[in-house]
Amino acid sequence: TPQDLDLHFVKEGGYHISYRDMSAAEDGAARLDRDDTDGYGPETITAREMGRDARYTCFVHDFSNRRRTDATELAQSKATVKVYGQGKLLNVFEIPRGRPGIRWDVFTIHGGVIGDVGSLHQD
Repeated sequence: TPQDLDLHFVKEGGYHISYRDMSAAEDGAARLDRDDTDGYGPETITAREMGRDARYTCFVHDFSNRRRTDATELAQSKATVKVYGQGKLLNVFEIPRGRPGIRWDVFTIHGGVIGDVGSLHQD
């Protein structure tokens, strides 16, 4: 639980890949491979091309509890996000525990460097 966590991948000034916004970038650089709605995952997004100077953000949204300002289910979910590249696992991010929130800002990428964000909030 929660049943429906949605993965989002945003290129600043470019695309927003998610179940709702765009399942594939117009230029084909990224796409939503799988949108899971039964709570078992995984959801996957593939980004084939990364702009050298572009900024990217990855976040998870708790769609199941989107209308609850006091929701803690996301923090209790044990959700993880894995980043693969160059044919190997590069990073594993685990949800911060014990805080309310329906959005988990997981990581950013800028200049090819992956940075951990790890914040939970209500929007």
